[in-house]
Amino acid sequence: MSVDISSSWPAATGSLSCTEVDSLDTFCLDDLSPETCVQLSSEIGASNSEGETEGSCRGEVVLKTSGNTRISDFHLVTDCPRWEVIGGIQYLTSVQGALLDSFEGTKVFSVKLKLTKTYEKLILRLPPSVKSCWLYCVQTVTAMEGNVRMGHFDINNVNHLLGDEKQLSNKADKFKSLFENFQSSQNNPDKNNLLNAPPKMSDLMLNPMLLQSMLGQSAAVKSTQPPPPPEKSHHHDATVLFLKNYIDKKFEVMEQNILKVIEVKDKIQNDKLDKILEHLNLVESYGS
Repeated sequence: MSVDISSSWPAATGSLSCTEVDSLDTFCLDDLSPETCVQLSSEIGASNSEGETEGSCRGEVVLKTSGNTRISDFHLVTDCPRWEVIGGIQYLTSVQGALLDSFEGTKVFSVKLKLTKTYEKLILRLPPSVKSCWLYCVQTVTAMEGNVRMGHFDINNVNHLLGDEKQLSNKADKFKSLFENFQSSQNNPDKNNLLNAPPKMSDLMLNPMLLQSMLGQSAAVKSTQPPPPPEKSHHHDATVLFLKNYIDKKFEVMEQNILKVIEVKDKIQNDKLDKILEHLNLVESYGS
């Protein structure tokens, strides 16, 4: 099996299993069996991917692949309708399940998502108010990737999370534009275009990775020239090393700040959705 499944909560009944299918559209209720049903329940000592313990642990189901296999779609049949989806280490979206069946006061929901890109690891996270959960079926669709992209920061994911309505500050918007230009130039086989129109120094300081790339290309051009005297060469290497370390650190801080802002805004939105759902549950309980 190329997809491993685990949970931050122990199984009170049954054992976790994951089925790989060719398509999520082929599912029907007849596919359910007692062997695929498992009840997850929180308890003291359980821990999730964020290290939360001692009763504060949120319920999580972790799907992870190995080799060049990646997850493209997933499907849960469960009694919990709402799940958060984290791809790798980045929050992607929240999924609201569709009601499949209802019997003896128990509702069964179908929670499925077709991802815009494939992932090696998915974390499916329950809302904080949920303390136990039934999983009747877990299905995934996988795909093989020949060339696995290194790194986890993708400007396309940032654009998806920001949407069209969220406005950025002038500096943040300028950095985003510079980073998009840098990624497009990295995907362009003719990288000499970077040297044809050198950017301003202020732009380079806002985009350290672009400066790093240009430094590497400059070093490649200079390698064809006669080597400088030993003292100058040593001083040049020390300067470049210091500059590269400084650039790496600045870019890490920039990346963390962007992800932190997105995470805070998504948390606010999720809290509002939780309150709306709680209110709807109260209205439904009063009506019944």
